Amino acid sequence: MKFSTVFATFSSILLASAVTGAKTKFGSCGSSDVMTFKSAQVPAVKAGEKACGSVTGSLSQPLTGGQVTITATYMGFTVHQETKDVCADSACPLDEGKHTILVCFNVPDNTPDNLTIDVKVSATNQNSAALFCAEGMVVTQGKN
Repeated sequence: MKFSTVFATFSSILLASAVTGAKTKFGSCGSSDVMTFKSAQVPAVKAGEKACGSVTGSLSQPLTGGQVTITATYMGFTVHQETKDVCADSACPLDEGKHTILVCFNVPDNTPDNLTIDVKVSATNQNSAALFCAEGMVVTQGKN
């Protein structure tokens, strides 16, 4: 099969996903003794707007703080990276048990339309132990 045929097919699938509003699947990219990963969701990523994703799982110990890093790459190049307090968008402290942790970031104004971006969100707790890692792809929406 020619590369151009594969590329055209892949592009059509991505475009169909973006047009139909299909959710992009995010999965775990690492294990943690602190939080058992259940799921992650990322909404539409629109230029110039705030995007808030969520990670759901079960904490084996209380969460009082830590850091979360959001890294967006395109064709292997980092196009956006941001580190902030893991409790910036969630009400900490969180006790042991099932929780959903929100992670919000501002999408740059100059984000082009219809780019498939790889996104990785990784977090540590107050003791610098791995909390969660989630990764997946999103299709961007430019400014209207």
